[in-house]
Amino acid sequence: MFRKQFVDRRKELEFLDSKYKENGFEFVILSGRRRTGKSRLLKEFVKDKENIFLLCEERRWQYNLSKFKRLQWNSW
Repeated sequence: MFRKQFVDRRKELEFLDSKYKENGFEFVILSGRRRTGKSRLLKEFVKDKENIFLLCEERRWQYNLSKFKRLQWNSW
């Protein structure tokens, strides 16, 4: 499988890292046009951190909530 090289996202990674290091709770919404590397950016950011990565789908909220619960359960 060919994987595109992850380049030129230093600014975004630095922003996410600064939010990660702040005290207290931080909630960041990442949005943008499709196929611009949003998911890949987040996966690169969390690859060396404890995390729960949930990619929501355009479905009923109950579906995404059950997906989140399964991820939570598996992370413990």
